[in-house]
Amino acid sequence: DVVSTCGEEETARASLVAHEPKVTVDLSRAMENHTYKFDGVYGESATNQQVFDSAVRPMVEHLFASRGHGTCFAYGQTGSGKTMTMEGLGSGEGDNSAGIYSLVADDLFRNVRGAGGGLTVRAGFFEIYRGKCFDLLNKKRSVQVMEDEHGAQHVVGLHQSTLASAEELLLLLSTSDRTTRATAQNTHSSRSHAVLQIEVVEPASESVRCKLSLVDLAGSE
Repeated sequence: DVVSTCGEEETARASLVAHEPKVTVDLSRAMENHTYKFDGVYGESATNQQVFDSAVRPMVEHLFASRGHGTCFAYGQTGSGKTMTMEGLGSGEGDNSAGIYSLVADDLFRNVRGAGGGLTVRAGFFEIYRGKCFDLLNKKRSVQVMEDEHGAQHVVGLHQSTLASAEELLLLLSTSDRTTRATAQNTHSSRSHAVLQIEVVEPASESVRCKLSLVDLAGSE
């Protein structure tokens, strides 16, 4: 193997080891191991639920409690499973039927109910393709990223839908049309960066209680 994981638990190991084949001065073969430490490293048997519980749920809980903004990136080469992790495989597909989108929405709505109501959940979905932004919930209408007087970035003109449940979010995403192309690894490979923005709003003041951006990047190669 090129890489392996190591640590105390199979589902959330702490280190990744890259194995580099080498030839020594006397022409004998050797292996040099490079160890990289992370908060969590997940092997190929790890499920989306396990990744969410360990790496994403704590961020969602913290953002809701602290009124913060956060971002979760799925990064990797084409065919590595980014979109499958974010979207899931659909019903009837076992432990990976739900993706990060669905699991985050479930957790956010659970927090909203726990807060006693009075909060609104809104979502916008856009892609960045060839340096331009397109609204995936509004027929790929072109939108602009603008900076306000405080230096904050805003996607101007992005359609936002008010949601009543996690199921509504999944239904909404199913109507989107992200840019894909066939590659050697995948017949429907994502060719754009997709950004799902979910925010919890206090309707009376229109102030944002918390905001989470889930980014499914195009292949890193």
